[in-house]
Amino acid sequence: MEKTDCKHIASWNYLGWQGIGDNQHLQEAWNKTLITKINKVSQQIHKSSLRRGADTVIMNPKLIELFSDYYVGGYLINRCRVEFNESMNPDIIFVCNRTDNTIPQMVIKSVTVEEGEVPEIMVLHERQCTPEEVLDYKKGLRGFIVIENYSDGTMNPRKNIKKLKL
Repeated sequence: MEKTDCKHIASWNYLGWQGIGDNQHLQEAWNKTLITKINKVSQQIHKSSLRRGADTVIMNPKLIELFSDYYVGGYLINRCRVEFNESMNPDIIFVCNRTDNTIPQMVIKSVTVEEGEVPEIMVLHERQCTPEEVLDYKKGLRGFIVIENYSDGTMNPRKNIKKLKL
């Protein structure tokens, strides 16, 4: 899966807690906000597909330390199956709906209505849609989160130093 295959993009700052204090417990508490970010991307997937949110999270195994109490039995927060990919960049998490993406025979589209009318959805077979509509629907089933200021699973901040030409 490539970033260009995703419709929903978010970012999360590993060091977002700084300024509140200098305590390792604050980092652990801040890491819980990454779960919130995953839930928000899942919600965007639900809105795009009009079916359900994300059911799979794909990440580098080094990132599992960010989820300590939330990863149990191959699942994150008892909802999303976790797939590990060692070749993935450790500062990206893919969030997707694998179920609807692997069986996409039905494409769900919202129908534009006039003000005051009840919104409707239209379920179409993939063959009734243009290739672009099918591709857009599939992109809507995927998202990713970029983790800023994280250093390859070492729990040390990555310094963002820009080289300046003098």
